Amino acid sequence: MKFTTVFTGCMLAAQLLRAQEQYPRGYFRNPLDIPITLAGNFAECRPNHFHTGLDLKTNERENLNVYAAADGYVSRVSISHSGYGNAVYITHPNGYTTLYGHLNDFFPALQQYVVSQQYAKETWNIDLNMNAGQFPVKKGQLIALSGTTGGSTGPHVHFEIRDSKTEHVLNAALFGFAINDNIPPVAGSIAVYREGSVYEQNAQLYPLKKGADGYSTLKPLTTTAGKI
Repeated sequence: MKFTTVFTGCMLAAQLLRAQEQYPRGYFRNPLDIPITLAGNFAECRPNHFHTGLDLKTNERENLNVYAAADGYVSRVSISHSGYGNAVYITHPNGYTTLYGHLNDFFPALQQYVVSQQYAKETWNIDLNMNAGQFPVKKGQLIALSGTTGGSTGPHVHFEIRDSKTEHVLNAALFGFAINDNIPPVAGSIAVYREGSVYEQNAQLYPLKKGADGYSTLKPLTTTAGKI
């Protein structure tokens, strides 16, 4: 049975429509000193969610300088053993918020404030919201050192751009960053799940082969368990 890549087509169409919203290009800088190379992309499938940012490689090293992507103020800091680990949120005057995750130490004044709040609240895990006057930052200002804190399996910086009002996560790749990523994805197989139970069952896997007209399955798709 010929398999047309409907899912992939829908994803690409959604991204093209999103790109037409004219996101500011050149407003945000690379938060690192090194060229952007991706360890993880936006909307990649994870075990129980879609990836919500760009994972920026740090050459397998920790404690690289991390910089504010644009002028703004530190609006939130969170520290956790899981998730983003040590994370900084910067709200910008153009209506966007950037998030930097899996960090080590913050810049000295912020680090001192966070530690004082941990002692005051007698907790290591902490989530703090700040107002615009507490920690203003300039584009290119050092805000933290990179790390591998939280739910991270290796050194990198998790970087997000969000709509400040709705907190919806946006594809940071649409904001004009120079991203060193020229290897196209290759489809190896298609996973078929029973409708409504994606996380409660094992998928039926169908290997794919690539031909002149696109991909096709090596064997027909079959199902005996209702809708898929």
